[in-house]
Amino acid sequence: MDVCTSLKAMLEDQDPSPQEIADTLLAEAVRLDDNRPCDDISVVILKVLNRRGDDVRRMTVRLPIQARN
Repeated sequence: MDVCTSLKAMLEDQDPSPQEIADTLLAEAVRLDDNRPCDDISVVILKVLNRRGDDVRRMTVRLPIQARN
């Protein structure tokens, strides 16, 4: 999978959110693995934003973890 080419194609025509980028890359990776991934896949997207207001550094992390019943 050529991640750089995939990202370049996404960023040329639109301004996708980090979630959209992650979803697109994951879908492409799974597709290339015949929709049956044979190993774990992790996608990490980092978006750098301009500072607003104070000089306090903040970090937000979202993990879509679902509890198993």
